[in-house]
This record gives sequence, C-alpha cells and structure tokens, in this order.
Amino acid sequence: MASKEQIQKALDELWTKYGNTLSMLSDALDKIDTQQSKINKLESDLDVEPDIELDLSTPAAIEQLEKTVLNRHEEK
Repeated sequence: MASKEQIQKALDELWTKYGNTLSMLSDALDKIDTQQSKINKLESDLDVEPDIELDLSTPAAIEQLEKTVLNRHEEK
C-alpha cells in the first residue's frame, strides 16, 4: 500500500499537471481571440468603399434613345 507521502506527492504532481493544462488552455484561448480580432479587422477593411467619384446619371443621348424605343412600342 502507498504511504501518505507517496499519495500526497502524486496528488501534488496531478495538481501541477492540471495547472499547466489550464495555463496552456488559457494561452490557446488568448491566441484564438487575437486571431479573431485580426480576422474581424481584415473583414472590415475589405468592406471599405473606394474613394472614386463617378457620375452615374443616364447620359442625355441614352435617355433620348430610351424614349424613342418606348414610343415605338406604344405606337404598335
């Protein structure tokens, strides 16, 4: 049978290993959080609109052609 000292030593070693495991888990969770923050930053950077000013209005010549086509369709 194991002595009290052997049992205590085994228990102390078990607590040490458990503490090390918890520490590694904590480090891994910190790394995951850091990576998630980086991913969120990259995703938000991708959603940035470019600084380009464009005239999206319909040109007058196109508007006139559209009216001509619509008028032809209505005449039939």
